[in-house]
Amino acid sequence: MRNILRQNHDIFAWAHSDMKGIHPSIASHKLNVFSTARPVRQRIRRFHPERQRVIRNEIDKLLEAGFIREVSYPDCFPLPRIDQIVDSTSGQRMLSFLDAFSGYHQIPMSPDDEEKTAFITPHDLYCYKVMPFGLKNAGATYQRLMTKIFKTLIGHSVELNPSKCAFGVSTGKFLGFMVSQRGIEVSPDQVKTVMETPPPRNKKELQRLTGKLVALGRFIARLTDELRPFFLAIRKDGEHGWTDSCQNALERIKQCLMQPPILSSPIPKEKLYMYLAVSEWAISAVLFRCPSPKEQKPIYYVSRALADVETRYSKMELTALALRSAAQRLRPYFQAHPVIVVNRPTPSQHSAQTRFNRENACNGPLN
Repeated sequence: MRNILRQNHDIFAWAHSDMKGIHPSIASHKLNVFSTARPVRQRIRRFHPERQRVIRNEIDKLLEAGFIREVSYPDCFPLPRIDQIVDSTSGQRMLSFLDAFSGYHQIPMSPDDEEKTAFITPHDLYCYKVMPFGLKNAGATYQRLMTKIFKTLIGHSVELNPSKCAFGVSTGKFLGFMVSQRGIEVSPDQVKTVMETPPPRNKKELQRLTGKLVALGRFIARLTDELRPFFLAIRKDGEHGWTDSCQNALERIKQCLMQPPILSSPIPKEKLYMYLAVSEWAISAVLFRCPSPKEQKPIYYVSRALADVETRYSKMELTALALRSAAQRLRPYFQAHPVIVVNRPTPSQHSAQTRFNRENACNGPLN
């Protein structure tokens, strides 16, 4: 038996590299797909960085074994989630910021596609030799390049803009946020824009203002409730959509932005807490951490409007919906941390919660 096994040792695979594979002429798997069927684009799944590393290791194993290969469909390269990138920078004592010098224009256009970017001027007709702004898949192409550069090619292919780079600083502006060892803060430029915005004169200006406020939703508790007058006004036609309710809501939001909260980043494996709130037209939640028994630091505020059918839910159903919605929105946090939903505060928590609600404009837990 041993002699037979030794003579036929080549039929065993001790690693993926030992696998010769079945020749396609013997067997291959085919997909019975209609020729007219369009491919289904999968939604990117968001994971905590720790799980991302595990997934990356498995992908590297499959690539090394030759089981998979990378494909480059236009407009399908996964773009990073901004809030996860910002979270990873906060709390650091020293930061460095790099900015590419005309980053898009350092990427050449494919020669076959140059004339597809043609544009006309009073003088002549031109086309881009480098990737311009405004192309549908330009962001995906740029992100693909950045992923490759920060692996092995940084400093070899892309030139940086020294006037926009910073090294060894304690705080800085990053992706529209101010990050430092203290935490994540709203950009003063965004606050200034809101403070100086005059009352909208038409529907388009109202939509623009609403978009600016929604962009600050991570820092404002129950923002959807506050913006309800805005949404009602947008539905109305004409120039008389701006009401006293809208002005009052805007003033309350401005008051919150005068002393916006400093958002914190959780420590790995730290226990987190969550308050839920429901109303007739919106559900809201705030995720926070407790560095000490009498200290609560917000991490993320989320809220959304209720769909028509959801407005008929009972209070208990709305509470469950608020938790489900928050868990979906804040999935990376739920994956990496135990999260406790706080309903009624204990006496020892009450004073801390009251201060937390006052400082962060939160209406407190659902009772």
